[in-house]
Amino acid sequence: KAQTRARFQTIVGLEIHAQLDISTKLFSPAPVNNINSSSQAKGSQKPNSHLHPYDVAVPGQLPTLSANAVRSAVLAATLLQCQVQTESRFERKHYTYADLP
Repeated sequence: KAQTRARFQTIVGLEIHAQLDISTKLFSPAPVNNINSSSQAKGSQKPNSHLHPYDVAVPGQLPTLSANAVRSAVLAATLLQCQVQTESRFERKHYTYADLP
């Protein structure tokens, strides 16, 4: 058993999810309904009233990563003394269904 323990090292990682207080969606220029904002009352916006063609998967629409979101996330990570990766990659899968027009 001592030989087996020497070959393996336990590594524990954490994945943290947080909501940033930004004015747009992460991959879309569409504004968000920020219920914490004093300028908007909760429930004052109609559902689906802040959409961009990317949000509804219109063919040919590409995502636009919010620079403000990246700045806010890096600032939060830095303040929390987290390790910030210098490069990130995002992939979005698109599915097609035979029964859709």
